Amino acid sequence: MHETITRLPDRGALLCTLEASLDPSFAAGELVAVIVLKVQRLKDVCIEFGYNEGDTIIQQFVERLHSCLREKDYLAQINTDEFALVLPGRKN
Repeated sequence: MHETITRLPDRGALLCTLEASLDPSFAAGELVAVIVLKVQRLKDVCIEFGYNEGDTIIQQFVERLHSCLREKDYLAQINTDEFALVLPGRKN
């Protein structure tokens, strides 16, 4: 349930986390923000510079994104170039 290159949770793990976080958040009157991010033109980079370079870009992207998140935030990889952030604890 983790991606090989980024070691992030995959789509299946994301769905389990969403299910687990929605009920308690709604009961507490909190909102859960879900943000989907796509790395544009990753395929072009891989074709021109090679897949190792594409992997490096994704790994750096994930490291930088992680540095901006709170401990309770959740980052998952949906596809090769798509990521989801689950940000619980938002007040209405």
